[in-house]
Amino acid sequence: MSTTHPTEALYTLCPLPIASNIAVELGWLDEEFQRVGARARYLRSLPDNQGWLPHFRHSRDDLIRDGGAVPALWARADLSDTLLVASTASQRPGQILVRAGAGIRRVAQLAGCKVGVPRSANRERIDVLNALAEQTLHYSLELAGLDREQVQVVEFEDHGDPRELQPAQRPAALWAQLREHHQAAVAVQALADGAIDALVVQAWQAPGLLQDGRFTVIEDLDRYPDWTLKNVNGPMPPWSAAVSPKNIPKWWWPSSARRSAPGAGSTPTRRRPPNSCRASASCAAQPRPGSGWPAWTWSRNWVSATSPPWN
Repeated sequence: MSTTHPTEALYTLCPLPIASNIAVELGWLDEEFQRVGARARYLRSLPDNQGWLPHFRHSRDDLIRDGGAVPALWARADLSDTLLVASTASQRPGQILVRAGAGIRRVAQLAGCKVGVPRSANRERIDVLNALAEQTLHYSLELAGLDREQVQVVEFEDHGDPRELQPAQRPAALWAQLREHHQAAVAVQALADGAIDALVVQAWQAPGLLQDGRFTVIEDLDRYPDWTLKNVNGPMPPWSAAVSPKNIPKWWWPSSARRSAPGAGSTPTRRRPPNSCRASASCAAQPRPGSGWPAWTWSRNWVSATSPPWN
């Protein structure tokens, strides 16, 4: 008697407050895959740290990734024929911190000052934190009427990516191993000591750095109504690294769109994502009241969910 093994797909998630992370931890993603006779396996469960670079480079054709746009755009442009399946909300943009009591109240006062940004020592992947910091700095200077040449950008290089991570069955188990890696301790100390005048940080870093009163925020791009200023790493796209959309099993497409998947013929019209993919990475978007659901659009080689921006 032959045994049929379920189709296995690898998935990976960025450490961000998105619905997919909740779905994974509650077992909903596993349930949805099981409904169609498939199995989801976390990329970082692979031994010997095999899952680290593919998260950034999209170098496996059995991978589904849900996370920020920076690695996906880099991979699509230079490395792999990455397919966009859907997009959800943008994450919060960055902030600029200065020492409390330094007398710097506005970004315009940073002319001639030193501004710190992170830098990765690993050249095998896109430097995500540097890209986010540079975009945050660019927008902040633009709003203040300054050019980049008017400030001195100081890069703080880390010690490289961790090489001895233990395999993790769930994202939370991996992130627990990475807490110290993302603390930016050297740059923070440089700001405290006055070696730099300002430091670009991400929104998730700021609360911890503001707790002891040493620093204050002089720019937060999230306070502006212009959504394009907030789009430093978004919209949040679930992506699949695949040679062609035709290589993706039809069960993986959202059920309402399977008959319109590449090669199936017609173009679907605007519709609500189906309840059957409530927990999948491709249907994790939650609408802001009154905004409506994303409009699903398809092209010959690309699939996207065009949705209004929200936080």
